[in-house]
Amino acid sequence: ARTVELEVETGGQRLDRFVADRCADVTRSGAQRLIAGGHVTVNGENVRSSTAVQVGQRVNVEIPDPQPS
Repeated sequence: ARTVELEVETGGQRLDRFVADRCADVTRSGAQRLIAGGHVTVNGENVRSSTAVQVGQRVNVEIPDPQPS
């Protein structure tokens, strides 16, 4: 797994959309699964996909290694 730390520079966007836009290999539905699974935190706290991010917040995204098919 790898962890990506993002800083919010423009607020008001939904968390799932923010993660999908900032992580090239994550779709919005993938971001929603990561958020629901507790792999995304905002300032160290688990929040819902629909939460609007605010300027200055830190978003940590843990992207699990791909599962072998």
